[in-house]
Amino acid sequence: LRGFASDLKGLREELGALAGDGEPQAAARQLHTLKGLAATLGARALAAAASRAETAQGGEPNEAHAALANLDQAFERSMDDIAWLAANLDAPAPGPLDPADGGPPTTPQALTSALHELAGLLGNADMRAMDVHARLTRSHAAVLGPRLAALDGAVAAFDFKAAQAQCHVLLEHLGHAT
Repeated sequence: LRGFASDLKGLREELGALAGDGEPQAAARQLHTLKGLAATLGARALAAAASRAETAQGGEPNEAHAALANLDQAFERSMDDIAWLAANLDAPAPGPLDPADGGPPTTPQALTSALHELAGLLGNADMRAMDVHARLTRSHAAVLGPRLAALDGAVAAFDFKAAQAQCHVLLEHLGHAT
């Protein structure tokens, strides 16, 4: 994410130069790369705009120009958010929440629901999994204790497949196999 954040401005300029130089194949390759990276990191609007621009390359010039203009707007909307997120990756996670202080309940049903939600997001490589994992950790660490270590490690490494498998292990432990 940090590398992507630092490369965005240069990538934006490179795409503009390729499009301006009339190199639709080279632009399409760069757009394809951008689309994949943005989708992987959860920047859906940027990925969608890159996909539309990639499809438009080599087609009607007005359509390609309009798609690149939309992509430029998506860059504008995304760059600050991505830079902020990259800068805050190492921010300390909030401590556990106490249900008595208005935190989420630590009922078995809430834990099962959170694990199912997390497993689904991980299976779709959806970056919202990071937020759900943080919420699950804050609200259910007391119940799961050291059993969370493998899940935490897999999520921290962005190994979503392994993290999803750990969700299923935890669900089986709780008697709620999927």
